[in-house]
Amino acid sequence: MFIEASSPRMQGDKALLISPVYTPKNESLCGQLWYHMYGAHIGTLNIYVQHINSDINDTPAFTMTGNFGNKWNLAMFNISGHDNYWVIFEAIRGTGFQGDIAVDDFRVTAGACSSSVSPFQRCTFDLEPRVCPAIVTNDKCSTDFGKKYCCRSCSLATSTPTTCIDSTSRCPLIAQEGLCTIARLRNECCISCQNGA
Repeated sequence: MFIEASSPRMQGDKALLISPVYTPKNESLCGQLWYHMYGAHIGTLNIYVQHINSDINDTPAFTMTGNFGNKWNLAMFNISGHDNYWVIFEAIRGTGFQGDIAVDDFRVTAGACSSSVSPFQRCTFDLEPRVCPAIVTNDKCSTDFGKKYCCRSCSLATSTPTTCIDSTSRCPLIAQEGLCTIARLRNECCISCQNGA
């Protein structure tokens, strides 16, 4: 979802997106989404949590203004209370047409928001899905390109298995050939790579 900043839009124009009504299942919740704010004329993104039985809330739970680069960034904000609520997304046009603002992958999770974010929690999708298999295969997930454009594939490839197993009969050969430096293969061949077989 995004706000288009081109003409006939004017500085200060607002676009609102209002969620369905949510029923809280926990006292403490965390709202999360990805936002993209890139351009010379970026305005402001505000996110409000409006409880149904409360006065109008004019204090954003999350707000950002300006250019944050050609990348997706994680936004997190706490939601508290027992009443049903809406989440309201407000994008305000900046000074010119180079000011599109986009949001994606909104979700609400149980518990308060974490203050620490791992490098691969920055997005849940690949921006360059055609090249990401090669990035993973060639163990390039730690590069700026891998982190920025292939974070879903790299996150899956570098995740630690819950139990250490060899998931393929090729694992002893993989370990013997020194291929355990590749994160995906190291995860697939946990036992052989640990034993150095």
